[in-house]
Amino acid sequence: MFVTEAALDLFRYKVGEDVFNSHPEIPTLAQAVVGECKGLPLALITIARAMSSRRSPREWQYVIDELQRNPSRFAGMGNLVFPILRFSYDNLTDDTLKTCFLYCSLFPEENNIRKDELIDLWIGEGFLSDFRSITTARNQGEYIIGSLKLACLLESGEYSEDFVKMHDVVRDMALWLASNESKILVQRSSDCTNKSADSWREDFRLSLWGSSIEYLPETPCPHLQTLLVRFTVLEIFPHRFFESMGALKVLDLSYNLDLTQLPAEMGALINLRCLNLSNTSIEELPSEIMYLKNLKILLLDGMRHFHLIPARVFSSLLSLKVFSLFSTELIELHRMPPNQTTILDELECLGNQIYEISITLGSASALFKINFSWKLCSCIKRLTIMHNLDSHSIDLRNMMHLETLNIVECSLERVNPTFNGWTNFHNLHHLSIRVCPVIRDLTWIGEAPNLQFLSLVNCQALSEIIESAGSSEVAESHNYFENLMVIDLDSLPSLRRICHGTMSFPSLQNVSVTNCPNLRELPFNFDSAKNSLVSIRGSAETVGG
Repeated sequence: MFVTEAALDLFRYKVGEDVFNSHPEIPTLAQAVVGECKGLPLALITIARAMSSRRSPREWQYVIDELQRNPSRFAGMGNLVFPILRFSYDNLTDDTLKTCFLYCSLFPEENNIRKDELIDLWIGEGFLSDFRSITTARNQGEYIIGSLKLACLLESGEYSEDFVKMHDVVRDMALWLASNESKILVQRSSDCTNKSADSWREDFRLSLWGSSIEYLPETPCPHLQTLLVRFTVLEIFPHRFFESMGALKVLDLSYNLDLTQLPAEMGALINLRCLNLSNTSIEELPSEIMYLKNLKILLLDGMRHFHLIPARVFSSLLSLKVFSLFSTELIELHRMPPNQTTILDELECLGNQIYEISITLGSASALFKINFSWKLCSCIKRLTIMHNLDSHSIDLRNMMHLETLNIVECSLERVNPTFNGWTNFHNLHHLSIRVCPVIRDLTWIGEAPNLQFLSLVNCQALSEIIESAGSSEVAESHNYFENLMVIDLDSLPSLRRICHGTMSFPSLQNVSVTNCPNLRELPFNFDSAKNSLVSIRGSAETVGG
């Protein structure tokens, strides 16, 4: 476990040199203790004071074990550190903020939580106010996350602003609060399969993570409302496992790569609101899914082996608001659901009930269906188009809610984002174009003022990203890249420049250029991104000199 020098120095100062050097093993054990404090000064000082007269290595090892197993029982944590941290919790303005904060403790230590995933779970749980549109619900979720960050109860994730995380000591406090207030019960993965039947029956919300989980106990959980089972080696469910779970609202089975099928008795989950099967090896949905009349959110992302959805399933889900069958990776044609157009027909039949659709399309007929359905267009949030060898253009004019666009292995020549002179690309944040050998014109990305991530890979014909007719003033006046944070350019043999002249990149953090031998210049100078730019990666061999 990484320990900063400053954290160790603070701990050593507070514990005292005489104790720190009283035994050859104590400096090493002290590093482990500091590691368990995760750099939180309050915890470092509290534990150091408690250890300032302890000179036995066995006593130090006991402290390490307690901090790992149950930190609230260690002297000073439960009656000093947690109560002080609780001040921020108690000052949250309403119960919804408190409940959403405690809910974050369902995620394990050091976990980067995607904000969209978290908000989906909150919607499924019914934490957010009734809403007339999914946009209202997501805005409320963003507001709650922002409030928790301002209270220092959540922090930004390591990857991007799309993620958040909870400091480990804050999470320990949240678990302590959840246990005391009986709002959320979290089962650590190391103990989950050893639970008694009575303990399973009493659980309210249960989170099981990790490769140590191979099976689930064969016992009913009639009061269970939340079941998160993620990143396990679970292959099948016990017989009739779901039959007694009528209270279940949220079922998240994502990232269980060994899970290949779902039992038919899932149709008994009549109160289920959110079902996440993303990144599993499930090949088909049981037809009994159609009985989930209260299901609002169905997530099927990244399911590389998924190939069958029974007919009339989606048209039967009359409460469905969010549907996602999305992947950013190239999927072989024979592994894609053969009835994509039928799926779109059923989603369209839901009318104004469906708010948000994320989908991967691999046929020109499915793309044609979306292009000529205003209802479907208006719901698209994330879209991946691949293998569209029969279509040379895509029409995105009515996709006013589009946030992510991936174009993979297509013969597309152009993209049309405007309608009667008006652009609908204001919500586009992520754009990736890969293996598109004939695409030449990307000037349309100037119609996406909020673009944050741009990735262009193996586009043989692309010579200039923003064509400005040789006028640097035109490019500068449009502020095309005001919010762009990441640029990734790879295997673009014809690329000569991004645009003409220099432009302002006030948000740019990272630039990566690989295998672009004719790229002679980048469109910024010292002042263009001086307040934000973190790194530029490339080499003389891959970037033109």
